[in-house]
Amino acid sequence: MEPTKIHYIFQGWKNEETRNKFHGDFDFYEQEMQGGRAEPTAPPGLLIMRSENVSKERYETAGGTPVGSKIEVQYLAESLSKFDLEKFIENIHCNLEKID
Repeated sequence: MEPTKIHYIFQGWKNEETRNKFHGDFDFYEQEMQGGRAEPTAPPGLLIMRSENVSKERYETAGGTPVGSKIEVQYLAESLSKFDLEKFIENIHCNLEKID
């Protein structure tokens, strides 16, 4: 089973409390959702959500994941429907814009 990949653009955090809790780092937030330590917890079938190609300088300047960063989402379509994935993404504490 090959994972299905979808890409999003990171549009920022929905609130400062969550941003501060995860030091503005989307990847840290994603790890905590996967581990069940952050809400909403990742649904079964969601393999990973990660930012791509963020330079250390850009990360430090932005104080975390910069707005406009590309986020790759990998999931198993056999275990997680596209509809349920999109519902989950709507409920996370940051804004992602689908690009493909």
